Amino acid sequence: MPKLHYASNALPGESPAGERPFDLSRWFALLAAFSIGLVTLIVASLLTSLYSERMLTRDGQLTASFVDSISQVEPPGSLFETVHPADTGVPTPEFFEHVAAIEGAMRINAYNPQGVVVWSTDKPIIGSRFDENDELAEALTGRLVVHSGEASLHPKPEHFDLASPGGPFVEYYIPVRTPDRSSVIGVIEVYRVPALLFDSIETGRRLTWVGAGLAAAVLFIVLWSGVRRADRILLRQKEQLLEAQTLATVGELSRAVAHSVRNPLAAIRSSAELELHQPAASEAERTSSMREIIGLVDRVDDLLSDILSYSTPGAGEPPKNVDVGHVVRRALDAFAQEFRRHRVDVRTDLPAVLPEVSGDERLLTQAFASVMSNAVEAMPEGGRIEVTGEVSEDRRSVRVAFRDTGVGMAPEQLARAFDPFYTNKARGLGIGLALVKRIIELSRGQITLSSDPGRGTTVLFTFQVAMGARA
Repeated sequence: MPKLHYASNALPGESPAGERPFDLSRWFALLAAFSIGLVTLIVASLLTSLYSERMLTRDGQLTASFVDSISQVEPPGSLFETVHPADTGVPTPEFFEHVAAIEGAMRINAYNPQGVVVWSTDKPIIGSRFDENDELAEALTGRLVVHSGEASLHPKPEHFDLASPGGPFVEYYIPVRTPDRSSVIGVIEVYRVPALLFDSIETGRRLTWVGAGLAAAVLFIVLWSGVRRADRILLRQKEQLLEAQTLATVGELSRAVAHSVRNPLAAIRSSAELELHQPAASEAERTSSMREIIGLVDRVDDLLSDILSYSTPGAGEPPKNVDVGHVVRRALDAFAQEFRRHRVDVRTDLPAVLPEVSGDERLLTQAFASVMSNAVEAMPEGGRIEVTGEVSEDRRSVRVAFRDTGVGMAPEQLARAFDPFYTNKARGLGIGLALVKRIIELSRGQITLSSDPGRGTTVLFTFQVAMGARA
């Protein structure tokens, strides 16, 4: 029997040699760290932004309430209709004096509906008009506008000569309404540096980031611990499953070997005992007995070779380009005498030239021989084997089919045909088709079976055309 030269020695469920097993814990840690970190970053950014906006808006509402209270006590009347220049000797209206008392204000401006500064704590800009002031335009519609930043980072015309202490400031545009609150008669613009407010906002931001970070860390640790434990359980279960499969395989192998080897050994023992009890046997009888013993020993050797072929498909030469048509013809020639002895008619329909496939010529010969041997055994009274070959239309694959007119296979037999150690034969280990399947898969091919009980079986081999193969 030809020796096998390459295949994987991995157990069922193991990764092939050179392929790293999937590390669930590591991949989960990477994906969880990325996703949790990204979500934490987005949520924390949104929360800090919302918190800052709410705090500034709340401070603006308080400032607007203060200005509104002043307007209720000291109605501005027509103060927004005229410009109040500085250094005229005219006392500052009480409304503006009270507005100027807003705590922490760097500059306070009063605008009329036309956008002209009618009064300001910064006297040089009184009477000025600043174009493209969207915040002022929005405030003139009756809405409180809150804006924060730094004068150096937000250059605006109305920031002219604004003395910023270097830190952030907040800018409020507060609409001033008539006593009946039916219309807006002007806007008070307040620049403030509320240090306590910004300290509170910064503290809130830090707490938000710290809290989000701690929550993300706890979530990651909890999830990773659960997945790590699950990974270990799966690993243990995999090891137990592999152990169970190994024990089951050993059991099946032991039963198959015991069943197949016991009969030859019994016959050998009988032949040896017969020789002992017939010392006067003729030379012809001795020769016949010795040949029988040799044949039985060869039978045991073949069985052991089958086992080794299936269990140790060795590492050796890499696959080469093979003329599959030549391999089929050589296998048919080797079986010619067997076909004649069992009255089997062979009909072939193979193209003169088939594209080369990747594989080992000796292994493919063994696979085809095994299929033909099964076909012969399925036709004890003789029959016919048809061997056909063809190339796919795209010339990317080669198909070779063996069809016999034997007893066929029942559906349950067909379903388990490739299972190792499964056989209905009185003699044999049940690894023939399983070995054939492994050989074909090593050649990057496929094998399929179809059968009709009482009418025969078809074995179809499909091979991919080898790279750079000759047509």
